[in-house]
Amino acid sequence: FTNNQAERDLRHCKIKQKVSGCFRSIEGAQNYATIMSAISTLKKQSYDVFQSFIRLFQYENLTLSPE
Repeated sequence: FTNNQAERDLRHCKIKQKVSGCFRSIEGAQNYATIMSAISTLKKQSYDVFQSFIRLFQYENLTLSPE
């Protein structure tokens, strides 16, 4: 584990794989990667992750502004 951003972004996936043993399907792994990518991007852009997902699931305008 280093300060390399790419390695830090991939670490979540490897930890998930180690804890559960594996992903049950390719689709599950892809869904996990998509969600983690969205969370990582929101954090890097200083958005509130929880509020952003609430807005997403309420079908609100997805134009976000950093807080």
